Amino acid sequence: FPLDCSMSISLLEDASANPQIAYKQAASRLWHARSIGSNMLCDDDPKPGKKESPLRVLIMDADSLFANLISRHLSNNGCLCQIIHDGINAMEAIMEVRPQAIVADVFLQGSNVFRLRELCLQDAKTAIIPWILNGHQKNAATVASAHYLNIFHFLKRPIEYNELLGLIQHFACGEW
Repeated sequence: FPLDCSMSISLLEDASANPQIAYKQAASRLWHARSIGSNMLCDDDPKPGKKESPLRVLIMDADSLFANLISRHLSNNGCLCQIIHDGINAMEAIMEVRPQAIVADVFLQGSNVFRLRELCLQDAKTAIIPWILNGHQKNAATVASAHYLNIFHFLKRPIEYNELLGLIQHFACGEW
């Protein structure tokens, strides 16, 4: 994979002495940066703090195996997840759970995800909830619809779980 990395001058000598270790360190720093939703990481960057209460995430996906994998990964990293497998009662679930983030499959059974987002935008309490879409079909039309509805994160399957976790952690810090 392409890797852009800049290292301080003090480490340049170490990097030329053993380029494989330097590459592994750079790749590790890039992975860490991406896992917190950034494109770069500096030594003096503050580590994202954890909130005292877990972040509530609503996962809307008809594929129970996929939804459970997402839930397990996020739960293992301090999130409180709830899963719904169809969109029939999705608005009721959103109002009941009051999630701080929603991860939704673009083609949710029993509902149109874009219509659900429109309904959420009409209520001040749910309009501020950030959404992350995921799906196998990421094309210009779905991306344009998502952008129009203020959904700025669209992950194409298979997704990187650490990328999803990084986005969720940024939501926890209020940086969306």
